[in-house]
Amino acid sequence: MTFLTSGFFRLAEYIANEPDRLAAKAEAQRAKLEALERKLGITPNNLGDTSDTVLAGKRLRFDDTEYLEKTEELKEGVKNAVSVALLKKRKKAKLIHNSEEDRSESGNGKDKEVVQKPTGEQETAKTTLDAIGA
Repeated sequence: MTFLTSGFFRLAEYIANEPDRLAAKAEAQRAKLEALERKLGITPNNLGDTSDTVLAGKRLRFDDTEYLEKTEELKEGVKNAVSVALLKKRKKAKLIHNSEEDRSESGNGKDKEVVQKPTGEQETAKTTLDAIGA
């Protein structure tokens, strides 16, 4: 029974001290915000007015054009590298697929047919037809 009564007293004390805790928390947050504003070089216009001291929520413009240009170049380089890699992968898969077809056609050994290699014109025409989807 003493445990319950001591629990009630602790709870009552905790509730009674809540405004002090909230005030201390708000003060710590305000001090942290002011330190951050000093670190960033933000100075409020009116030192006496507390509404102007909260500048951390204000949006600031980012004017580092050199950084922005470098990041754009990096993005383009990555996109180009990915597209080249995908094209190589597609070409490799196509070569593997073609070699498997050749093996399956000449797999018996008895019914071997002579497969004629396409000439340059035929290969160009085939790639053109593949490109247009015909």
